[in-house]
Amino acid sequence: EKPEIQRGPDPLHRAVEGQNVLLPCETFGAPMPKVYWSKRDQVITGGRYTILADGSLMIREASAADSGVYVCNATNKFGSDIRSGTLNVKRKTRIQTHPGNQEVRRGYYAIFRCTAVADTSLTYDIDWYKDGRLLAYTGRFIKDIADQNTLKIVDVQFDDGGSYVCRASTELDFDEASATLVVQDRPNRPRITKVNCSGSTQNAFGQPFAIVQWEATAFLI
Repeated sequence: EKPEIQRGPDPLHRAVEGQNVLLPCETFGAPMPKVYWSKRDQVITGGRYTILADGSLMIREASAADSGVYVCNATNKFGSDIRSGTLNVKRKTRIQTHPGNQEVRRGYYAIFRCTAVADTSLTYDIDWYKDGRLLAYTGRFIKDIADQNTLKIVDVQFDDGGSYVCRASTELDFDEASATLVVQDRPNRPRITKVNCSGSTQNAFGQPFAIVQWEATAFLI
């Protein structure tokens, strides 16, 4: 029976650098067809390329050089069937500016900055998470899109302390970086509770006048 490719590679398959890519080529026929793959008329063998038992092609840790048209050819003594598809490997999304750890006093503000780069053909979004939960940018939490998606927290409270994650994501991949916010209490103004006052002297005519020295010996914080 002549071979038939029941499921071949997609017309266009997009991936990101470093990902493993699977290009399907599921065949049927009797005797069982022999499957081989080619790219630019060169048969693909070994290295990062593996032809699986069902005929699919596995590419490990894809790179931009792997982009191109891949052809699956299933052959037995009764004939052959061919399918092809294009692989387009994109640049990996990467955090470029990592947010820094912050230590601020309660009632002040904190700023986390985070920038990213991605493939020029893809659009990326930056979102912020606190302790694993996506932040809602309302009230005291502000994502300043005009300032490279900077996260600003105003009137910081103790509950705001924790781990903050910046995630840059495209439709194909994401990257993230984290920072920690530590919130300190504002110190109270000191109050003097005990004062010592002592000392006197006299002028050249023997007339006394006072020199007063003040010494604070105890404070309340």
